[in-house]
Amino acid sequence: LRRNGMAEYPYLLNVEADWPNVPAKTITAKLQIYFQSKKRSHGGDCVVRYSDQSRTAAVHFKAPEHRLNVLAKGDHTVTINDQELILVVREPTDTENRTENTIKSVSGK
Repeated sequence: LRRNGMAEYPYLLNVEADWPNVPAKTITAKLQIYFQSKKRSHGGDCVVRYSDQSRTAAVHFKAPEHRLNVLAKGDHTVTINDQELILVVREPTDTENRTENTIKSVSGK
């Protein structure tokens, strides 16, 4: 991923939930598996980033149809530590898009 950068995954969705108290890498891994699964989430090739500070995950899809399919599915749930979480999946606001792009340009990712 670092080699190619986030430019290959430009189609962003934000994911919010009542996250359990587990390491960020656990949440990231579970979401990565879920949103890559065409069968479970209707998604596809993606990269997930989760921030403990914002308690929000950003899912970056490689193809626009994957993002659209995830949005069209509607209800999303994932199980972390035997707890079923209802995921709120939405397109980022203009402000969030600008913030994400600023982060990428500043960090070079």
